[in-house]
Formats: sequence, structure tokens, C-alpha cells
Amino acid sequence: MAEVIQEIGIGTVRQGEDRTAICMGTPAHATDPVLQANDFSRAVYATLGNDLLGQGADPGYVVNTLEQHAELLPNLCLVLLQAQHMPDLVRRLVVSKRLRVYLQFDHRDQAPLDLPRVRYISFQETSSFNLEAAEDDTLAGAVRRQLNNGRADRALELLVKRGPEMLPLYLDQIGWELLAQGLSKYLYTHLSALGGSLAEDPVVLRWRLASGIELGRHTELIPRAEQVLARRDDPELRAYLGYALHLQTHPASMEHLERAVLTRQTALTLALYGYILQAGRFEESLNVLQTALTKAEAENLAYLQAQISLTLAQSHYLACEPQQVIGWCEWALNVMERHHLSNVWLRLSVLNEMATARMLSGDTVGLEDQLRNEARSLSEASPRTRNLLTWTLAELLYLQGRYGEAVELMDLVWQRIQQRASYGMFGLSYVRCLIELGQWDKARAAADKAVTLNEPSPLVYQCQARLAAAYVKVLDNPAGVALELRDIGDALERIGQRPYSLPARCLEAYALLRAGRKAEAEQVLNRIQPIMLRFNPKAWELVVGPEHRFGSVYRLLQDKPKPLHLHFLGQMKAWLNGAPLTLHLRQAELLTALVLNPQGLSSRELAEAVYGEEENNRRLKSYIPHLKAVIPLDSEPYRLTLEAEADFDQVRRLLARGDLRQALSLYQGPLLPGSDAPLVVEERAVLERAIREAALSSRDFEALLHLAYVTRDDLELWDLAVEHLPRIDPRRALAVARRELVLQDYGLAPARSAAAIARDVS
Repeated sequence: MAEVIQEIGIGTVRQGEDRTAICMGTPAHATDPVLQANDFSRAVYATLGNDLLGQGADPGYVVNTLEQHAELLPNLCLVLLQAQHMPDLVRRLVVSKRLRVYLQFDHRDQAPLDLPRVRYISFQETSSFNLEAAEDDTLAGAVRRQLNNGRADRALELLVKRGPEMLPLYLDQIGWELLAQGLSKYLYTHLSALGGSLAEDPVVLRWRLASGIELGRHTELIPRAEQVLARRDDPELRAYLGYALHLQTHPASMEHLERAVLTRQTALTLALYGYILQAGRFEESLNVLQTALTKAEAENLAYLQAQISLTLAQSHYLACEPQQVIGWCEWALNVMERHHLSNVWLRLSVLNEMATARMLSGDTVGLEDQLRNEARSLSEASPRTRNLLTWTLAELLYLQGRYGEAVELMDLVWQRIQQRASYGMFGLSYVRCLIELGQWDKARAAADKAVTLNEPSPLVYQCQARLAAAYVKVLDNPAGVALELRDIGDALERIGQRPYSLPARCLEAYALLRAGRKAEAEQVLNRIQPIMLRFNPKAWELVVGPEHRFGSVYRLLQDKPKPLHLHFLGQMKAWLNGAPLTLHLRQAELLTALVLNPQGLSSRELAEAVYGEEENNRRLKSYIPHLKAVIPLDSEPYRLTLEAEADFDQVRRLLARGDLRQALSLYQGPLLPGSDAPLVVEERAVLERAIREAALSSRDFEALLHLAYVTRDDLELWDLAVEHLPRIDPRRALAVARRELVLQDYGLAPARSAAAIARDVS
């Protein structure tokens, strides 16, 4: 680097004292700001040995970050060669007051006017900067070397220039690497320039569609993808087509994704299929996504691992499980750090999802500073990412009662929204804030705009917009709004959007209370109380609205609280006053016995229920103090001193009143699967038999299929699934395979090849 500095004549660089980062522009940089920022970041990394800037950002982000850390980099000198090819980076650097920058242009008239630190230097490119070094005696060798050096962008450029016919052989590796670096625009631009048969190649079109989706330019590619797939099937291209159609709310979306998964279950096809499933078929989507993640890990597709982890976080958000959301977001960030992924959009999407979950959990320490720092660094980020992060910060300020500051940020976002759906997404929060500032007319206008613009939008955005309008009505004149709110809540629940149905239920209860119909209000709130208890009470304002307006709803949610919630069907989870509770299996068995016997049990009865023999009374007495330390109990006879809600007890009551579908939604597997306590074993068998008989006698096929997935080894249920599922339904393949395994486990059939099973499927 010192030789290059001397050659171009920058005499003010103090040799031996400065850390000099040299970056060189090429014509490929000219129209791609992210590529400019990436190569600049690599130059800084080579000098500092610290990946401060990452990859996949824009020039504004990298320069802002350097300026924020300028005091820690006193000897850093930035040299930009052939700067005429990097106009976006130049614009950011020349206004910096904290960085020492030298810019070189091949011709004086290429330099912007009035730049005090620009000097004209004639410079001929040296071999050390040559893209295609002489040592690369074959194109394949050159491509491999670029890929090994982490330069997928240069590998792509080599192939496009010198051997486009070889492009499909390397494109999967190049595509994942460029997406990981945030270079979707670079990938899309190069692939779009291809003509002839290459433009119709399924691999090329697949990656063009993948990058086009990230850029919002997928619509124009849908007809071509359909034409190519009509001639030659490619499951991963079909999966991307299904995803692109889903973004357009096209009814054929699921058909394409199901066909893709049925043809070939890859990490990608399963990931996209699981994403589409998450809204309406939550448990099934979790299974699919977990399988996709396992495959992505086995294939070392780090970027896809992080994306799937984000999707799992989003799935748990739809299930109103903020702690699970936080766990999966942390895992996604861990994957990005381990594999040095630098896609800024993906990282910020994960952080945004985590911030919302942290607010619901009441964990907001340091969150405002983090969000503000991100907002300062995103002056040139994509509008969607910038809007989401800004809105999350505004909601945090709203939660803290800082309504004026929140509305200032919301006003900015509201003015720059580019998609109609965003008015639906953001409408309720905006209306709430405006009303707290007394701006009723502005709130009504915002709600009306959201409703009008989202009339042709997907149902979820229509309902969110209607909810914003209903919020104004319920405070202005609640008469007659309850029925509308019930319709909105029902519609959102039907499409699996539970977090957005909660505000509708709370407002419905408020309208009923104002109408003097307290019993109906209690019934509405009883349905959502277990979910609300998963959230920190301080976060209820995000769901219900300010307590000073909706105090009656807050009191009803807390009037008859069941502070202890037990989920022991197929799992072992518990919450006390909304906080997760860690239990040992023996403690869970004791709690099961106490829930099933609310009148209380003597020490002898409790010992027999859990241990099966009286002499274990001594062991029981050693466990009781530990349980009492966690959950309040009466002394002998032992009984709970607080109300508890247990999924196994709810299932019994739901079956007793004939509500099979609701019972099945709670039945996630056998009661405490790892327990051999006599009372648990007996209750497990009773529940399994009761729910199975109810499902078989109902002739409700979806209920039977759900139960087959949960029980896993019930041969009769799998036989019914294979018999009744259409051959085009991708679930039939799973049913055939599962039946085959059950038959083998029972010793009723020999193991068969995958090909034989495939014949049964088709």
C-alpha cells in the first residue's frame, strides 16, 4: 500500500504513523451504491483488522459509522482511487468533517467542484488491482479463487464476461453469498442483462426472482417463471414463484409451494412453504420450518439459516409467545455473527422483531438507545426497513407515555409510506397517539385514509385499517361498535393473525361494558386472558390502549385472574403472573395432581398419586418445600391457594360440552410424556381415549388429521388420512410415509424403498 501511495503522490500521508485504507473504483461500481460501500468496507477491514462496517450497507451507513467512531481512529487515512466510478461514496465522504479523506480522479473534469481535499493525479491501473489476474489460466480456476476469497461479486462478473454458459454451475454458491452480503441489486442487474437461452435457464431465473423479491421487482418476472416452469420443472424456482404470488395475494400461491415441496424437499422449498403456512397452520409451519432449518444447517447455508430463524420468530409472534420470539431472534443474530453475515436488511429485520417482543415482555432497558442508534445509521436505507424501525421506536415512546415525541416520528413515517398496506399496519398506533394529544380530527382523517386505501388489500390489512377507525368510534360513541369489532376479531383469528385480534377483543369488551353488558364483556375477555398474561402488564397499553381510558378493561382482565397457567400436553411449560416458570418433572406431576383435585389431597393421597406407594411419603415431604417456594400451597391437605388454568383440564371441559375443534387446538400431545406417575399415566390414557373417540365419531376429517399428526403412531388415523387426502395434497406424501413407519414399528410390514413409497404417493 505504501508503494501505491507514493506512486500517486499523496505526500501528506505520514508513513509509519497512519493506518491507510485504499479502495479503488471500477466501472462495475458506478450504478450500485451497495457495491461501492462493500469494497470500501473491505479496504477499511484490511487496514483495521476489524469488521466494523460489515457488508450489504449503503455509503451513508458506512460513512456515518466511521464518523461515530472517529475518535477511536485518529490515524485512519482513507484513499479512494479512480473515484469517478464511486459517485455515491464520494458524495458522502466529501462532506465529512471528522475523517481524513483523499480522492483521486483520472481526469480533472471528473471531480466535483470545490472539493478542498481532492487533488488531480494521473494514475494507470496496476496489475495488483486487475480483476482478471494473469495467474488465472482457466476461467474455472479464476472463479474458484474469487469464491474462496469471499468475492462472489467478482466471480459473477468473470462468468458473465468470459463464460456465461458456465454460470448455472456456480450460481447457487454465488447467489447465497451475494444475498448474505446484501448485494441483491448487483445480482439482479447482472442476471437481467443476460439474453438468449440463459435468460430462460431455471437456475438463472430462480436467482433473478430471488433477488427481485428482495428488491420488490418480482411482479415483472412472474409470467416468465410460469412459462419456463410449463416447459421444465424446477422445484426451487416454483417455490420462489409461489412466494412471489403470495406477495401478490394470488390464490395459486399455495398450490405452487405444495407442488414444489412434494417434488423435492430442500431447505429452500421447505423454508418458503413454512413461511406461507405460519399464519393459518401454526403447528404445521413450526414442524416444516424446523425441518428446513436442519437441512440448511446440514448444507451450511448460513444466510438461509438466519432467514428461517427469523421466520420462526415471526411464527411465535403470531402465536403471542414473546419469549420464544426473543430466543429465535438471538439465534438468528448468533448465526449471522458466527458466519460473518453482513446483510444489513436481515440484521435490522431481526432486531426489529426482537424489539417488539422485548416491549411485550417488559424488557426495554437500553432499547431506546439501540433503536435511535440504528435510526441514525439508516438515512439511506430501504424505505420499508427505515419505516419499520422508526415506527418501533415510536411505539416504545408511546409505551412510555411520551406521546408528542412518538407522534413526531409517526408523522414522518406516515408522510413517506409507499405501500397502501402500511397505512393498515400502522393505523391503530397512529390514531391512538393522536387522540392522546387531543388531535381527534387528524385521527379520524388518518383512520379514514387507511380504510379507503386498503379496501382492495389482503384481509389482514383491511381489518387493521378498520380497527383503527373502530378505535375512534369506540371512544367517540361506543354504541353499535361491538358487533363490528367482533367481526374484525373473528376475521383476524380465522386467518391466524392472533396478535392483531387482541386489540379488537379488548375494544369489543369496552364497547359492551359501556352498553351495560358486563357478562358478555367478561366472556370476551376470558377468551384472551391467558394470552394477555404472557405479556408484561406494562405492555398492555400496546394491545388495549392507555389504562386511563380503558381502566374497566384492565380491571376485568385482572379481576378474576388465574395467575398460574400450565401447558402440560405434549410439553412442560408454566407461567406465574405472566412470567415463565421453570419446573422439574416431579413438580409438574404434583401440580397436575393438585389441579385435578382442587379440594386438596392428604400427604398419603398425594404420594400415591405421584409415587404409587405410601412409603414414598418421605420423598414427597422433601419435594413440597421446593414447590412451595415457587407456588403458594396450603399445608395438609395440600391444595393450590391461587387459581390455575391447565390445558389438560380445559380439554376435559371442552370435550364435555362437545367443542372438539377447540379441544384439539389445545391438545398438543400426551399429558407430560416423560412421566410415569400413576395419576398422570391414568389421566393421559383417559384424555387420549376421549379425544380420539370424539374425533372418530365426529367424521371431521381435518380434526382427524390434526390428531394423527399429534399422536404420530395411530395406524387407524393414518389409514384414514391416506384414504381421504387427495393425491395432489402434499400432506398425503407425509401420511403415506408415516403409515409405512408405523406399520414397520408394529412389525406388520417389511421396510420398503423410497421409490416404492413414492409410487403409493402418486
